Amino acid sequence: KNRILGAAILALVLSGCSLARPESGGADREIGLFILDEETDNWLEENQPAQGRIYADLTMEEGTPSAADFGDLAGTYSMAYLETDTEEEGVSYATLAGEDITDVRLTIGVGDGEEVKLESVLLLPAGRGEYAVFYRHIYETADGRVYLDTEREEAGHVLDETDGVTSMTFERRATGSASGTRAFSQTLGIRIVPADADLVLGQYSAEGALLKEETFAPEDLPDRLAWEAEAAWLLVRRDKTDGTSLYEAYTRNVPETGEDRYRGPVEAYALENGRLCIHAMELEPEE
Repeated sequence: KNRILGAAILALVLSGCSLARPESGGADREIGLFILDEETDNWLEENQPAQGRIYADLTMEEGTPSAADFGDLAGTYSMAYLETDTEEEGVSYATLAGEDITDVRLTIGVGDGEEVKLESVLLLPAGRGEYAVFYRHIYETADGRVYLDTEREEAGHVLDETDGVTSMTFERRATGSASGTRAFSQTLGIRIVPADADLVLGQYSAEGALLKEETFAPEDLPDRLAWEAEAAWLLVRRDKTDGTSLYEAYTRNVPETGEDRYRGPVEAYALENGRLCIHAMELEPEE
């Protein structure tokens, strides 16, 4: 399994499907951010579309939107799409994210004045020096259409890894624009990540004996780990392209309960054609 991390968004086809729309109706609600680089930001300022909007095509999977296509506009996105908001069906959301977005989490508060909080992380490949990141707001209409507001620009950020700046956090909060009194907030973490050179996987017994050790290039990481019969935990050593190494431990067995507990997947970051590519290895055995 792998996901290309880059600026281009795959061309996706909209399939017809109707969702139960909010009973509150009315104003468009802010649901996320579109992230773009300086070149695309400048192009957008000089080529404003009609009404200052770019509408997205949504890909539907079993009646739920899973991805958005903003045409030829280069960039990526993170959003919380409101699927239903009715007394009969309750409230439900679908999180949608572009391919260079990871660690997406959605929290929905309860009670009056509840808030919808979307968190995600944008990964950028190390080694480019300076990075400029710009934002546009994404909205959802009462009838379920999604559009990018090209006129409303959020101040951008510049990260310079030569000065030691390799991460930052962007926070945005919109009040009263979501259904009823429901507010919306979004936190976007931005991280510059060096690619992995190799991953060394060591399987150990409960007593600490090394049972098996394998080394993989990140692009060759298997889709699923083949556990040794007596293995209780996995130690992953990441040798990074910047000369550093990181260690991660994954527990397979919990002795006090006798239950298997798998954490993961293990993700490897490969640099391919100037972009980061995530290769994920599942730890749970196939049923």
